[in-house]
Amino acid sequence: MNICDPTKDKMKTIPQYIRKARALGAREEGLEAEASAAMTTAEEIVQRWPVWALRVAGCDMSPEQLMAAVQSDGHAVRYLSPEQRTEAVCLAAVEHCGRAIQHLTFEQRTPAVCIAAVKNYGRAIKFLSRKQQTEDVCVAAVSQNGSAIEHLTARQRTRAVCRAAVSQDGHAIAYLTPAQRKQSGLS
Repeated sequence: MNICDPTKDKMKTIPQYIRKARALGAREEGLEAEASAAMTTAEEIVQRWPVWALRVAGCDMSPEQLMAAVQSDGHAVRYLSPEQRTEAVCLAAVEHCGRAIQHLTFEQRTPAVCIAAVKNYGRAIKFLSRKQQTEDVCVAAVSQNGSAIEHLTARQRTRAVCRAAVSQDGHAIAYLTPAQRKQSGLS
């Protein structure tokens, strides 16, 4: 849901967006909006309530504010327009939260973004296509979370992937067949 549609958006100024984000964010935290609004700057809003800031004023935020929002909450990337989703913004989002990759299009999932996502959250590999699951991505995923190997096909479970998974989490051996254990020198 991106609310940058000018036909639906009646607010015209950044101060109006800020007041709206303060009120929504304060309501979310159970605070009185007036007390919170008096103490909160635009930068603090982006830090405290990044999702609300993007939903309310994402179309008018500077690139620095967009970056701060996704660095504070990676899932906030889902509220950005395609033009706002630069590779740097997508990378920052998945570095904060690897699961945020599920909100990115196939084209936005560059090799660097895919590796950053699985380095943050190994099980994010389940959100990637088989084409995006290169050996480097698979090794990075299981090195972060050995049990991520359960999301890989038998063909993807190379010696390096199996050894990295078991090194990270000994219980990952349970996901390997006897043949995979033997091939990897783990039996």
